Amino acid sequence: MTGMELANAAASDLRDRAHTQYPLSEKLAYLKRAARLLTNELAAMGHPLASRIVESGSGDWPATVTPGQSGIALPLDYLRTVSLWVKGRESEGALGLIATAQLLSLTGTTPAGYYLLGGAVGASTLHLAPAPVEALTLVLHYAALPAWCRLPEPANETEAGEQLSQEVPYSQIFGEAMRQFVSLSCANRNEYDTTVEQGLWKLCRDQAHQLAAQDNLQAWDTGAASLGVDSGWGGR
Repeated sequence: MTGMELANAAASDLRDRAHTQYPLSEKLAYLKRAARLLTNELAAMGHPLASRIVESGSGDWPATVTPGQSGIALPLDYLRTVSLWVKGRESEGALGLIATAQLLSLTGTTPAGYYLLGGAVGASTLHLAPAPVEALTLVLHYAALPAWCRLPEPANETEAGEQLSQEVPYSQIFGEAMRQFVSLSCANRNEYDTTVEQGLWKLCRDQAHQLAAQDNLQAWDTGAASLGVDSGWGGR
């Protein structure tokens, strides 16, 4: 489904078919928030629809670990870490996220953890601590934010409409939940109630968990094909 189809459906719920009370840019922002929530939840359960596993120094993650330096640029679609490993040292366990207050207490030459610059969500640089003294390869399992969600904030309603004309990630599967997310977010805008916000988060979480409980993607493709619809796996 396109963003405009979802926005129009939400506008119908709100009796706002002209998009005057709740502009397109607002509905676009809510759709992107819903997609981010779904990405986080699906990736947390290791679902391939919203997560990737890449090695540093590869075509999927060209950045490399330089001896003596702690920082390494994260993939452009990075949203948050699911797990991080040093290749060949899996028996030592995954590297954990550490607080900056712990940095001075870490000693040695082998990374014991990592921290992020730019925040734990949507960061741009990952730092190993302590900094490695030898070249190594990292294996990063992360939530990958779809390209549509990374589009810049529109400057006006025309640009918002252009973004909404595109296919929305996950909409073939979670379209109804996303429509409700937009409708309720708009309706709740002027009378903010945290219980509504919590309910919206739970809606997306539960939908994501139900999908992750599927045996595999092929099962969904087969079921979708029997109904004559596109499963939407390629809509990232």
